Amino acid sequence: MWRYSVGLLLLLGCQSAKITPDKYPFYLYLNKGGLIEGQDTFYDLIPVAWLFPYPDYYGTFSLPQQIPLPASLGERWLFIGAGVHENGQQLRPQRYPFFQFDSIYIRTEPEGYLSYTPFFRYYADTFLYKPYEEDFEGLGINFEHFSPRADSVTMTFTNDAYRGNQALVIYFDSLNHVLEVVSSKAFTLQRKGSPTWLEIAIKGDILLSVGIVWQEGTTVQVYNYVTLVPDRYRWKRIFINLSPLIAQTPVNANYRLYFYTDSFKRRDTLYVDALRVLQFRP
Repeated sequence: MWRYSVGLLLLLGCQSAKITPDKYPFYLYLNKGGLIEGQDTFYDLIPVAWLFPYPDYYGTFSLPQQIPLPASLGERWLFIGAGVHENGQQLRPQRYPFFQFDSIYIRTEPEGYLSYTPFFRYYADTFLYKPYEEDFEGLGINFEHFSPRADSVTMTFTNDAYRGNQALVIYFDSLNHVLEVVSSKAFTLQRKGSPTWLEIAIKGDILLSVGIVWQEGTTVQVYNYVTLVPDRYRWKRIFINLSPLIAQTPVNANYRLYFYTDSFKRRDTLYVDALRVLQFRP
């Protein structure tokens, strides 16, 4: 499936040089994209769009934005690819491989105008491999302290969830200010070229470092990979590209997610929800 996704992207982009600006363009106003996931709809989640007036590639745009399209395009399908800020960094837009294209049939004319909000869906579960998911809807907290330097910070459940009924909330104070935990459940990954991403929703007033711990036999290695900056008052969903990291690990390794932060004795709070590792099935 991942090969199909890449192949479609290449097909759509193969004639990009044919599109040139018009003196009196057609204006397309694209709002931030949303995500439909089961019964849930998440608005203002997708900040970047790849535009393909079939069969051409037109450009990549931050959202929301008014985009001039050549009026000479006429009638055709416009395919929209969903982009995210890789690892939560705005300067690293990346098309997210696990979202299907949205599409709309357009009819361009000089100085015409259309406002549109794209909505995206995941590919079907038959195409996706989800080696790790944690939604904090169970009874226990499935994280373990990783090293003696970590304090016994308070981890409990809250009804202030990003998705579902519960999320994890972590409290820090002057005595318990270092968090260093790993996911209790180890998982394996497909190693045949599929991209590997981690999704996480966070909120709070403290930075969070995220990485992986891999183990092969008696060899254990920690990769503290990326530091995330949450919003204090609202949930932020972040998409972390683990592919370069996984490429450095042994083929037969087992993995756990790794989390570290230090409040430096401040009274801080951190919320975590909707953890998921995604790949395509071979």
